[in-house]
Parts: sequence; C-alpha cells; structure tokens
Amino acid sequence: MDDDRTYLNTIIHIRDGFDKNEIMSKSMSESMSELEIARIQVILQYLTVHDTINSAKAAELLDVEKKTASRLLSKAEKVEVLISKGKTKDKVYMKK
Repeated sequence: MDDDRTYLNTIIHIRDGFDKNEIMSKSMSESMSELEIARIQVILQYLTVHDTINSAKAAELLDVEKKTASRLLSKAEKVEVLISKGKTKDKVYMKK
C-alpha cells in the first residue's frame, strides 16, 4: 500500500443465483417476448423442485401444445438458460 493513497476494502456477498438471474433476464428479454419469458419462469420454478423437464411436461404445465413447449425449451437453450440432454423423444432439459 502507498502511504499517499487511501484504500477501501469491500466485501460483497451475492446470493445464490443473483448474478445468473440478472444475466438470464437480459439475454432473455433481448430475444424473447414477455409471454415466452413468463412461460420460462414457470418452467424454472418447476426445475427448482425437479431435476429435469421434457416437452410433454412443459406443455402440461403451460397448457400449450407439445410442439409449442418444445420450441420454447429449445429457445431457452439457445439463450443459455437451460441445457439439454438426449435426442428427440428422450430429450430433457435442466437448469444451466
């Protein structure tokens, strides 16, 4: 430390998921509609209790067609909110 300078030491405590949610909401808002973001929030709530979700379960939760749920999950993966495992019929999504 220099004698002629004043230093301020700061400790910042960030809650789990705080910075991820901020980044997530920014990337989501740029490429998704408000309805899609609301639907993704429902899916993320589901994923706080369950490890994975598939398009059939997402469609049931959101009361939409399976194809609509599949497109939404795929879009969430593209903006790096979710990651997927498996192919086609066995594909499941989980939080990143």
